[in-house]
Amino acid sequence: MSRALRAALTRLLEADDGRLSASQFTHAQQRALDDCRARTGALGLQRSGRGSVYYLTDRAVIERHLRRWRRWTMAVQPLLCPGEPPI
Repeated sequence: MSRALRAALTRLLEADDGRLSASQFTHAQQRALDDCRARTGALGLQRSGRGSVYYLTDRAVIERHLRRWRRWTMAVQPLLCPGEPPI
């Protein structure tokens, strides 16, 4: 999982209603969200006025996705970067 995707998903999860304007994300985050949306179906993109809004369609899938990434990071990071604090 890219840093861009991880940051964007975390922001969506922290949003009050699970919705954020696309303009609040970097282009890299938007590309990552679009890819995740196509692969998982757990995100949506809706036109709103002159812009777009990303929203969660399945919060549980996104939470599970981030949990798996964190577990993997905790297992692999000590092998790749001994002595470094966890991400």
